[in-house]
Amino acid sequence: MGLNSLSRLPDSGWQERLLPVLAGLASEDARVSDLRAHGSAGGTARWSDLDVQVTATEPIGAAESLACRIGDRVAPVFAASRSGSASGYCVRLVLADLRRIDISAVPAEPSDGTGQALEPGQHQEPREAVAETLADFRFEAVLAAVKAARGDVLIGAHLTLQLARHVLVIAMLLRDRDAGLSTTLSLAERTRGKLAAGIEPA
Repeated sequence: MGLNSLSRLPDSGWQERLLPVLAGLASEDARVSDLRAHGSAGGTARWSDLDVQVTATEPIGAAESLACRIGDRVAPVFAASRSGSASGYCVRLVLADLRRIDISAVPAEPSDGTGQALEPGQHQEPREAVAETLADFRFEAVLAAVKAARGDVLIGAHLTLQLARHVLVIAMLLRDRDAGLSTTLSLAERTRGKLAAGIEPA
């Protein structure tokens, strides 16, 4: 679904109305013991996002399952971004009506910080990496538009510049595919990972 199919934009206060809906969806998953608002969830402006924290025995599976339920039963997902660390996993969604939801999933038992970090994009086939980079492009394009809509043209312009870099990364990934590079972490994938982490490529 494209953004040109929107029937309406989100109203102010949509975050408060959606939170109990998300809690109901999360309660359907036996792995989830808690869902609560956190971070910037107190904001009720139209363009503010909704941050929720999910506590679960399997954080990755629980977060992905909740994201699927949101897409099926709240609104189609236009774009998504994923990141992870040893302490948790995050799925950031942009719905087709431009509502944005950040799902942070943490383990039911506190981590000691020694677990392996979950880093999207490592050791992928070029086709998979291209698809994920396209998803990142869609996600950041929406963020750029939202920043501009809120009057923050400077950050919006910065995010727009990032879009051109994603296009170049896709070009490198396609070059790797044509050269048959699929078994090792290529330069394009390393560059893409640094962009996702906000690190300037060397």
